[in-house]
Order: sequence, then structure tokens, then C-alpha cells
Amino acid sequence: MNNIEIKQLCMRLLRADTENDVIEILKNAGFWDNTDAWRLYGDKEGNFAQAGNQQALPEAAFVEKIVNCCDSRLMDECLKRGIDPESNDAPRNVRDAVAMFFENRRAENQEAGTLRNWSSEQRTEQSRFITIAATGGRPTRGRRTANMCLTIVDQGEGQSGQRLPKTILSLNAKNKQRIRFVQGKFNMGGSGALRFCGRFGLQLVISKRDPILAAKECAGDRTVDQWAFTIVRREQPSSKSGEPIHSEFTYLAPVGCVKNPRRGEVLTFDADMLPLMPVADEPYKRDVSWGTAIKLYEYETSVGQSNVLWPDGLLYALERLLPEIALPVRLHECRGYAGAKERSFETTIAGLVVRLEEGKGDNVEDGFPDSAVIRMDGMQMKARIYAFKEDKAGTYLKGEGVIFTINGQAHGHLPKSIFSRPRAVGLPRLKDSLLVLVDCSSLPAMQREDLFMSSRDRLSKKVMRYTVEKEIEELLRENPKLRKLQEQRRFEDVESKLSDEKPLEEVLQRIFKASPTLQNLFLLGRRLARPFHKAGEGENGEGGGVKKGKDKFQGRRHPTYFRIPEASSGKVFSRGCEEGRRTRVKFETDVENEYFDRAVDAGMFDLEVLESSRDVSPPNFSITLDDGTANLNMALPPEAQPSDELLLQATVVDSTLVDPFVNVFRLRVGAKHVHKPGSKSEKQDEHGGGNGNKPDRQGISLPPVISVKEGDKHWIKHKFTSETACHVISDPIEGTAQIEHTFYINVDNISLKTEMKYGRQDPRLLEAKFKYANVLIGLAILHDAQNNGSERPESDGQEEDASPQNLIRRATTAIAPVILPVIDQLSGLSEEALEQISERGVDD
Repeated sequence: MNNIEIKQLCMRLLRADTENDVIEILKNAGFWDNTDAWRLYGDKEGNFAQAGNQQALPEAAFVEKIVNCCDSRLMDECLKRGIDPESNDAPRNVRDAVAMFFENRRAENQEAGTLRNWSSEQRTEQSRFITIAATGGRPTRGRRTANMCLTIVDQGEGQSGQRLPKTILSLNAKNKQRIRFVQGKFNMGGSGALRFCGRFGLQLVISKRDPILAAKECAGDRTVDQWAFTIVRREQPSSKSGEPIHSEFTYLAPVGCVKNPRRGEVLTFDADMLPLMPVADEPYKRDVSWGTAIKLYEYETSVGQSNVLWPDGLLYALERLLPEIALPVRLHECRGYAGAKERSFETTIAGLVVRLEEGKGDNVEDGFPDSAVIRMDGMQMKARIYAFKEDKAGTYLKGEGVIFTINGQAHGHLPKSIFSRPRAVGLPRLKDSLLVLVDCSSLPAMQREDLFMSSRDRLSKKVMRYTVEKEIEELLRENPKLRKLQEQRRFEDVESKLSDEKPLEEVLQRIFKASPTLQNLFLLGRRLARPFHKAGEGENGEGGGVKKGKDKFQGRRHPTYFRIPEASSGKVFSRGCEEGRRTRVKFETDVENEYFDRAVDAGMFDLEVLESSRDVSPPNFSITLDDGTANLNMALPPEAQPSDELLLQATVVDSTLVDPFVNVFRLRVGAKHVHKPGSKSEKQDEHGGGNGNKPDRQGISLPPVISVKEGDKHWIKHKFTSETACHVISDPIEGTAQIEHTFYINVDNISLKTEMKYGRQDPRLLEAKFKYANVLIGLAILHDAQNNGSERPESDGQEEDASPQNLIRRATTAIAPVILPVIDQLSGLSEEALEQISERGVDD
């Protein structure tokens, strides 16, 4: 083939949008059926075992492509400046590289090297150097269509034909292993996405070296100033003896394959520029003179194949996985959707944090995002907590609750069910409204490796992971802003409905009184006392009222004091604590809530042990700021024992403070006091929380029950369908160890409506039976969970919520069609009827 024919083949492959078209083009060129012209990916047999065992979701695999594009741009800028990427002169990390190469400074504070501090115009301008275009199939009603194709192009360093097998087409290569400012190090971007490319794993690669770099490398690389391209495919396993029994990835390398079968070189050609980048909704329109283009054919997605810019499309999925992307990317929808040019077909991917910060006025609750510092086992992480207004989080989130990031890329998450763990966290009203971003970028390499899988899309199951999870639970449970918001949501949702369900409560009481078994099972007491403070309590921002006080806290940019309020002047503050339990210390200050997490001149909090009765490890802790109060929540060192004393020093400093704020306090460790359920008999009796005179027995109080009708606010908020029967939310009661379960019963359930339409009974009676039955079933499941300790299900972040509340929803939905017939038919059985049935059984 001559230069023109090779170039034409490359462009035909680029414009093809189905696997069938690609295969036909390659067959016509004489390559598809020529096994000798295909080289093993990574030059490794059995490579599917590695390439196919990476990310679990296609979006996570595609994110690795984006990360590699960002790395390529940073490498290009580094090499063009004559800096050895592995030297001490090179940037220390990703943010430092962005600051050095795009902001002309070093990342010496939290502001430098982050897109949230770039202007919208700057982000748009830089996004033109990394583009993604969606082409090919799109959902069409009434007929099946192929998946879309995704083409990602960057103007980074580029690769030559000679370099491709050692870089993009390699496995286990160590070409980035010693470079500190790049994210991709394990060839994930090169091969992780292949398994999601249609049936045949087709991926096109086109690349050319940056001319500035090529001029320095031409002596040792004859292909350095040419365009190179290849296509990757998945070869099916064979049943023939001596041939592979598993799939293998190979790439087209026909040059010299006659002499060296399966070890040839990729095709190259001369051209000044190629139209690789999109313009508005037209793909392959803008010419580039160097860079890399990768096209993934018929790419699967878990978010569907609709318009990539829509809320349920690829854009938001990518931003969730790249909360703080290193460099902006331009995303284009090129599949013929209607709309105005440019505005409707393209947008900039700048990460979830930028999107949230720019839209937080309309989407995020006042006072958020909140921030916290977490330190455990000598490592430090920063958490940022977003509380969305109701019905606003669905645009940004799916099942994620806590997202762990390194250098702006998600490396794993905990599901949102973490927020509704009754005793560990106790924020069920906020389950669909919270997002916690935990920045783990400062973790040492070994701790990163222990916390995350190398695929960078999920957490490990080592002890460290569960320690981190418990620390986050503690942070959430003790956060005063979240507690206030939880109570506010509960007040709005429940209080107005309680009086409407008084007759139901009376009927339930009669049912339980008539059944000794049910009485013994649930040990019902009175309903809990009014769980909410009256609206308006705490007029000056104090107290536990669910409405805000009049005076809003105005924090200073930098603190003028940071102290323990109970500490006497000149004396060391001292307090007792219990072995094995966490202890809390409050500080008062006048600094703003964002002090520890803001971009510029962020404060640093450190806690160290000055003296102790024995050698102890540094304590794990978290620190949050809430309108003039700093809440330190710390775990005692595991070595601490009763009668020990610990002298600790808390230090607060930032880049502008001449002298740090230092607080020294003493902790006296006592024996752990076991709080038995029901031991506070007077308090429990006051609140109707069970039989306080029997501390060894636990029960469940009569629950509030709310009727839900189709289309009302509860139907929408709790995502009811016509099949849903019962939904339960379990709220911890402030100041007690009790939990109140609120039942939401679907009185427009399709099975109930059917019985009402065709049955002969009074519809009101049928509705009452349906309610009572669902409440009893739910109480039984909650009672079992409480007695068997299953209120806090373990999850690896990928599994469905296994909580008892979710079990109630699924179980009652399943039995709703039979529950009323069972009640009516079984209640009508007499002893005579049972004897007749028994006699027929004997005869049979």
C-alpha cells in the first residue's frame, strides 16, 4: 500500500461507526483474516486475563482514557520545557504540574492547580485540546440500534509508530512508574476499556508525536514525524488443539509480518494534519497537526445511550468519576439531535466540584458544603460534605454516598445507604441528599495501595478500609449541621401527618392487646414524646429548633482566637473519658466554617500526644467547624488503659499567622461503662420507649404511619410506584438511644385498588386491613434485625442496600398481591372446615 492508500484506510476506519463496517473495511484491505498481520497486545499471550480484569463499569474504564489524555498534555508541556519528568525539577504531583505549566507558578497553596479557580473562559479555551465526540447509534423507539462510538482526542505528546507498542499498546510497562505528576501508571487507560467495545473489542488508535519533541528524537526513530495507526480487536478462543482456549487482544501490525508473523509493525503515513477533532455536532472537522485519537466502537455504558449531555447521560457519569479533573475536556454530541449550534451540542467537563460550586446557590442547602479534617493511623484526609436541597441531588448522583478521590479522580465509593444506618450514622432523611468527597491525595503510596484496588474503581476489603469507614460514620453522626438538617426534614415530613393517623394507632393497640404473642414480641409502649422542638426555638441560632435563628454567624477570614471555652486561664483543661469510646472536645473560635478546606490560606489542625502513661500511637480524629464552634471528635489510642492519663496538644496554624494557636488538655482514662438497653428507666418511661423496668428486653414503639397517595409529595420523594406497598424510615431520636420508625403505606397500591374494585367489602375496611398488615410485617422485620444485629449491613460500595428498611420495601411489594386474600380466606376458616380438609387429605 502506498502513502495515500494507507491514509485513506485510516480515515475510513475513523469514520466507520459500527463493528460490521470496520470488519468489512479490514476484509477489503486483506487484513481481517490474515492472522499473521495481528500482533498480541502487550506482546503477551493470554492477555485477556489482565486486560479484562480491570474496571467493573464501562464509565470507570473510559475515565482512564481521559486521565491518560491529561497525563499526555502534562508530559508534553514538561518535555517541551526540557525538564526530565523523573527529576527533582519536575512537578511533585498533578496539581503542581497544572500550576507550573498552565498558571506559571508552583502549587504552594490549596488554590493553585485546580480548575475551580479558573475562569469559565479559561476552562473552555483549554478544553479544546482534549475532546470527546459521541457518534454512531442512538436510541430509537421501535427498533434496536447499535451502541454509540466514542472518540477521544488529545493534543498531548503523541506517539510514533515505533513507540506505540511500548506505550498505548503495552501491558505492565513501567513508562510512568517513576513520574510523580501523572495519574495513570498501570496501563489501565490502554486496555481497561476494551472489554466494553462491542462484541469484537474494536478500538482504533491514531497518533503522531509533537513536532517539537520529534525534532529532538528523530535520530533514533524513523517514524517519529509520521502518523501511525492501528486497530485493536478481540480474537475468539479456539477449539483446535494447540491454539488459545481464551480470548486474546491483538492489534493490526502488518508491516514486516511476512518475515515476522504476529510480530510486525503498525502502519504509518505522512500528512501535515488530520481532521480528528469535532466542531459543534460535526465529528472529525477540526484539523490537528499532532496528538492522539482513540475511537471505541459500539461502546457499552451503564447510564444508557441517550444524549451524552443530558442529566441521565454520559456527562454526569464522567463528572461523578472525575470530581476534580486535572484539565478540562470538551464533550460533543454528534448523533443528529436537534438543537441550536454549539450551545446544544457541546459542553466542558470540568469535574463535579466545579459544577456544584457554580450551581450551589440553587442546589445546595445554606451553610454547605461543610468541611472536615480526618486523621487516622498517621494519615490525613480532607472531607467535603454537600447537602443538596430536596429533589436536587438526582441530577448529580446515582448510588454514590461517599466518594474517595486521589488527584481529582474517584477511586472508590461507599453507597448512599451509609447515611441511613440507624445507629452508626442516623441520617435517613438525608440519604438521597448527601454527597461526601474524601480527598486521599496526601496518603502515602502504601496506604493508597491498601485502601484501593489497583483498578481505581473500588475499595479494597482490608482492615484499613473498614477503619476509614467507621471514622466517616463518626464524622457524619456527630456533625451538628447534618443533625439539624435531619431534624428539619423529619419535622416537615412527619409532624403534620401524625394527628391524621390517630385512629390507626388505636386499632393497632387493640390488635396487640388481643394477641399475647404480638404483645410479647414487640413490647409496645406509648408513642415517643414529641420529637421536635417547637418552631422558632433558639432564636439566636442556639438550641435544637428546626427553624433557623435570626442572627447569622459571620466568621473571620483568619482566627483571632481558637480555644477551649472551659479552660481556665493558665491551667490545663482536664476531663475524663472511657476506654474504648470516643471523646469530644469543643473549641470556640471566630473563623469561618471553610477555614480548613478553602482554596487559599487554608488552616491546618494537628493533634499530638505530649505525655502519656505508656507509649501510645497518634489518636485518630476528625475536626469540623460550625458557626464559631470547632468540634474535635477523637478516638483514644488503642493502647490506652483505665487509670492512664494523656496530655495532648492541639495546634492551629495557617500561612498568615505569626504564632499558631496552641491548646493543651489532659484526658483521664476510666473503665468502659456498659450502657445496657433500658437501663435509663425513667427516661424511657417518659418517652414511651419500651419497658424501662426490664433492661434485658427490647421492643419497638408504635410507629407513626403515613398514607401515601399517587402523585403526592411522599410518593415522589420516596420513589413510590403502583406496586410499592410499604416504605420505612428509621430516625434516631436526639438525646436518647432510641429509634423511631415511620411507616409510609401506599393506599393507591395496584393490588389494593384491584380488591377495592372487584371485591364486595367496604373499601375503607380493605384499606385498613392493608395498612395494618404492612405495618405488622414491617415491625416483625425490624424486630428481627434489632435482635440479630443486622441494622448495619456491610457493603463494598457496589452491592444493593441490604438494610432491614430495604428488605421491608421489597418484601411488602412482593406479597402485596396476596396479602388481602390471605387475610380474608384464613380468617374465614373454621374448625369444621379444617377437619374436612384433613379428611380429604387422608382420603387422597
